[in-house]
Amino acid sequence: MYCEDLSAKGLRSACRKQGRTRAAILLTVAMVLGGCAREPSSAAHTVADYRANGGLRKEAFARCANDPGTLGETPDCVNVREAQRLEDLGSVRNTPPIKLPPPGAQ
Repeated sequence: MYCEDLSAKGLRSACRKQGRTRAAILLTVAMVLGGCAREPSSAAHTVADYRANGGLRKEAFARCANDPGTLGETPDCVNVREAQRLEDLGSVRNTPPIKLPPPGAQ
């Protein structure tokens, strides 16, 4: 019976019970589905691995850069971006200073 039918027959308590039962079922389903979340995958390589192997780093960095929508926040892409950032930082530190002309000289 529907809740409207029960209310019309003077069975409001049955109507409330039916509503609470539906709410309990929906809450239970939501909790079960919430517990079914996938465990995040772990990275195949660490930042240290990517820093030590330049070829592996370049290949993985190109793959992540080519498909950022799918791979952008995967653990491997995060690790390879960090390794590339650290390697780039080191290369900037090793560059010679830029010799700019003194102010007013043209």
